[in-house]
Amino acid sequence: MAGILLTDSKIKGIKPKESAYYVWQATATRGTGRLGIKVYPSGRKVFVYKYHKDGARKFLSLGDYPHLSLADATAKALEAAANVSAPEVVVFEHATVQQLFNDYIADQKRLEHRSYDKTDNRLKQVLFTGFISPDMPAKDVTPDHVKKVLADFIKRGVLAGANKVRTSLHAVFNFGLFADTDPANINGKIKYGLDRNPVSVVPAQKGADKALDRFLSWDELTQLLRLLNVDDIACPINPNFSRLALLCLYTGGQRPWELMTNTRDNWDKKGKTLTVPPHISKNGGRVRQGGVNSEPAFR
Repeated sequence: MAGILLTDSKIKGIKPKESAYYVWQATATRGTGRLGIKVYPSGRKVFVYKYHKDGARKFLSLGDYPHLSLADATAKALEAAANVSAPEVVVFEHATVQQLFNDYIADQKRLEHRSYDKTDNRLKQVLFTGFISPDMPAKDVTPDHVKKVLADFIKRGVLAGANKVRTSLHAVFNFGLFADTDPANINGKIKYGLDRNPVSVVPAQKGADKALDRFLSWDELTQLLRLLNVDDIACPINPNFSRLALLCLYTGGQRPWELMTNTRDNWDKKGKTLTVPPHISKNGGRVRQGGVNSEPAFR
């Protein structure tokens, strides 16, 4: 593909094809290295630096877009070009905690996970404690740092909150760890420098996340269905809430949000199944089907 002047808007507009291909930055200088983007069929976009060594064409992976900005990719390409004899030995600084957090949230948005904003808020609370600096390299975070952060929540009596923060931190560091050790990225540079997850050895608070101590008995469930499955005027709560509660029960405990935003065309009346498409699923990225035990809630 002919070279173009790369900008953020143009990069975002590049579409994937059936096989991977490159888009190169337009340049008037021949015989020098070149910045480009490798576009995968999945939509993944990776900045690369192309150069020649001993008569052979070489490629140096710089990082994924948008985790790595165009400006940073350009700077890395210039740094590699300055080391003409061996661009691959250019030393890249490891990402900071703030960069790791930002990369993780950006990845959650890309995967259309609806809870990314809650995770982002928890990560901001982590930095607010002051025990982990946003400017420190992510690889320097230790279990002791994590322990002090969680202890701050526990001292304030927020045990369940401490566990949620721990879960978020564990996922973030796993993201960085797997990004660096992914065999599919064997030629890529180590961005985070993590060799272990510092959260793994810090225990969660047992029992803090228990939302209830028992289930409804069958008799209680029967009574609840009878109370809700009545005409609007006789309903003890707002009829809309009643229908939503019935729908949750009839679909085997599906998430209220995924039912509220679902559409009738996802209901297979004959097969008695309800499909939850990825764009409204909490976890995103996959289609989920659930059995429907009764029809009244769909009427």
